[in-house]
Amino acid sequence: MTSPSSVFGVGQAFWRTVGHPQRGTPELGPIREECERTARAGIGDEAYEAYERAFRRGASANLQAAPASVLDAASPIEA
Repeated sequence: MTSPSSVFGVGQAFWRTVGHPQRGTPELGPIREECERTARAGIGDEAYEAYERAFRRGASANLQAAPASVLDAASPIEA
């Protein structure tokens, strides 16, 4: 789970634990939907669906283990 999409999904999962997806501001919903349409149009359906799959993997991750997984993936590679 090291793709940016899955990390973003982990973030969404943490927001759900406090009950505030999108900071509890429903007016952000239409803005998010427009951004999603723009992204899909820009990268195409296949790439956007791959993003969504990775996002869902991150969003359904074990929240105890996810931060360590993300941090391990971000560690610099030793030469």
